[in-house]
Amino acid sequence: MEIIKGAGVWTHPGEAGHDWIEQLRTSDLSVGTYCIPGGGRDAQSPHTEDEIYVVTAGRAK
Repeated sequence: MEIIKGAGVWTHPGEAGHDWIEQLRTSDLSVGTYCIPGGGRDAQSPHTEDEIYVVTAGRAK
C-alpha cells in the first residue's frame, strides 16, 4: 500500500498553469488531481485513458 499525500485535495495550478497535478506514475497507472474552481469549465478534450471522477463539493450542471 502507498499513501499519496495530497491526492484528492484541491491543488492550485502550478507555475505551468496546469489544473492537473500528477501525484504518482507507474508503467500501469497514473494518479493525479484535476481541480476546477466553482463555476469553471473542464477544458479537457476526449482522451483514451480511463478515469475515475470524485466530486468533493458542489454539483454538476
